[in-house]
Amino acid sequence: MTFSYSGNPASSDKDAVRFLVNDTTVDENINISDEEINWLLSQWTDVYEAGRAAAEHLAATYAQLSDISKTVGDITISKTYSNQAEQYHLLSQHLYEQRLRRKGPIPVINSDAIQSTVNRDPFTPTTDFVVGQMDNPSPTAPGTGILSGY
Repeated sequence: MTFSYSGNPASSDKDAVRFLVNDTTVDENINISDEEINWLLSQWTDVYEAGRAAAEHLAATYAQLSDISKTVGDITISKTYSNQAEQYHLLSQHLYEQRLRRKGPIPVINSDAIQSTVNRDPFTPTTDFVVGQMDNPSPTAPGTGILSGY
């Protein structure tokens, strides 16, 4: 598990992701490796989305760990992971909000939906809608095949 951080988030996307999830110091607990960050960057084009995915991964990692408490005599040592899991979960939400502030949602359109109905393949799902498509017919309406009184 390799770890590198130049101290300058602008120097590389990997350093930017590491900065966003606050994993910038080398200590006994390296949270995420360079290889994992590089894989996240290959999956997500935006560093904020990669940082969000890293924070979600870390939240899941810490959520799996149980809180530990050891008592010997009058000395008690405890380690709580649930707080870290919650903090990383909140961080993932915050990074999502930051990305939306920087860039709005990307609209996606079905290319078949902008074609003429005559040229469209009838078996391809489209975004067509008709007025009244969500109306719930009366159970006693003629032609529904539903018996009244049930």
